[in-house]
Amino acid sequence: GPHPSLTEVRLLAVCLVAFAGFLRCNELIKLKCCDITFNAEGMVIIVESSKTDQYREGASLVIARTESVTCPVSMMERYFHMGKLEHTSRGMLFRGIVQTKEGERLRKTGGISYSRLRELLLDSADKGGRVVA
Repeated sequence: GPHPSLTEVRLLAVCLVAFAGFLRCNELIKLKCCDITFNAEGMVIIVESSKTDQYREGASLVIARTESVTCPVSMMERYFHMGKLEHTSRGMLFRGIVQTKEGERLRKTGGISYSRLRELLLDSADKGGRVVA
């Protein structure tokens, strides 16, 4: 809809960043808020280590702004804003969402599990991936 929910923005941020950064689910769920840095050109993601990182050195991943509705950078900024996330936090980036009287909010601690992330992506695919920001 015209005002997507936190749940929808989180899903879009996951999908767009995974696609733009060639990231696997297990890499996404390990990201902390402080691993993301925004700048005028886009964002930098610090990926600690991955399946393809033979020496476990980690990597800096640069994702440019696309100035389109599918821009992974602007969607991630929107997720940070809606989720009230701190850029300096060592807390997990992608977290569970709780329903409150005031609406949705991210859980204060903990991350989202691999199986839960997979479930969210499959549910979205079952609905034809129709999430509109």
